[in-house]
Amino acid sequence: MGVSEHLFESHGKGKELLEILLKYKVALLAVNPEVKSQFEHATNIFSNEFTFGATDTVAFNKTFFSSIPVIAANVILSKFVNNVKVCENETITYCYNKIGFLDGPSMYDKFAAIIGQSSNYIQAGDELIITAGVGSFSTASQPKITINGKEITVNEDAVAVHKLKTSQKAGKYFVPVKIEYTKPDGTKEAKTFNIEYTVIEPK
Repeated sequence: MGVSEHLFESHGKGKELLEILLKYKVALLAVNPEVKSQFEHATNIFSNEFTFGATDTVAFNKTFFSSIPVIAANVILSKFVNNVKVCENETITYCYNKIGFLDGPSMYDKFAAIIGQSSNYIQAGDELIITAGVGSFSTASQPKITINGKEITVNEDAVAVHKLKTSQKAGKYFVPVKIEYTKPDGTKEAKTFNIEYTVIEPK
């Protein structure tokens, strides 16, 4: 009896490996009913030619570890590792592609008005950049953004960017920003903000 047969048959490592692989497949399919439906018959962690159950230890050992050198056994073990990684990748990709889908077109369900400014303290006459938009997970939320009384067209990222020259006079100033967007139920939502900045005297 070779080393591989001795290890996997006599020492029970084949049975142990088979149990681990089968438990892994069960756990993978239990992630979600849709995952089980998609991969139950498509996922084979052994090979395309063989399928084994919990009582198939003898057949499993004979198929993969009978009368082979140690180096060949290592190749087979590496193959099992690769199969597991392929299964993981396919499942993760499937789940990722389902994000935002509810039996139909992509939908968004989480969103928020976001505003940023280039600086809070600016020298007189310098440029202040205000960035505003709506963060959402999928389809466009049809944002309408008004900055300092002017409606700003959003860019390809659905973000409005407004640049303005600050006053020559030192002091504290405010820029009104209004963001309107459509909620998932079709109703409109509006948020208003005052962007605050301080003009400082040149050094």
